[in-house]
Amino acid sequence: MATLLQYAFTAGTDAATTTASGLSGSVVTNVGCSYFDHNGDDGWASAPVLICNPATDAISAATAVSTGSYWYFTATADAGQFLNLATLTLNAGRGGASTPRGIKVRSSIDSYAADLYSADLDTATPTWTAVNIDLSGAAFQVLSAITFRIYIWAPTTSNSVDEDDITLTGTVASTTSLNIGDAWKAIDWTGSKLNVGDVWKESRTVKVNIGDAWKRVYSSPAVLNEDATYILLESGTDNRIEVE
Repeated sequence: MATLLQYAFTAGTDAATTTASGLSGSVVTNVGCSYFDHNGDDGWASAPVLICNPATDAISAATAVSTGSYWYFTATADAGQFLNLATLTLNAGRGGASTPRGIKVRSSIDSYAADLYSADLDTATPTWTAVNIDLSGAAFQVLSAITFRIYIWAPTTSNSVDEDDITLTGTVASTTSLNIGDAWKAIDWTGSKLNVGDVWKESRTVKVNIGDAWKRVYSSPAVLNEDATYILLESGTDNRIEVE
């Protein structure tokens, strides 16, 4: 999978240091951390890194949420594109010896209700803990945008949790694509013909399996409908796959 966004904090920037074609990434944005420095050191060999100190009373995973001790970033697909995510990875570690210090990751997919990751950190500078989050599930496919919150906690506001190399992977696909055999295929139109997997098909003979039922394909203007009434291809005329 390709890297969609990466925040490596090169030269202390708060912007994404890698951004794939077809999307944009926000800057890393502090909401509730008492100290937030994207040009930090703390003795890490990969410095500069992101240094975050918790909100007052954010001393556990639960209180990190209740006190709003987090920062966030957003990935947004360009017009006519969507995101199919694969993983979110990052390096995290304590900026000192005192414990517990940890991180929790949630997303806008469910209004930040469920944990994608939550753990106390076992390592401190100079040793990172590698965090790997699987985003291959259906909830993280065909997205126009997604925001990730990274919550942090520590014994006091003078204790830091440090992060580096926050990396979002996946693919960017056009709204002129269909998922066929677990692979996104581009769709092209020439008159009444539809190109599926590099084979030209008469549009009125092509069928698409939706909800375990094969549906006949027709072309007509419209928009995406989750109930499988029609599927958006692109703006303009002859731009939809419609099902009977």
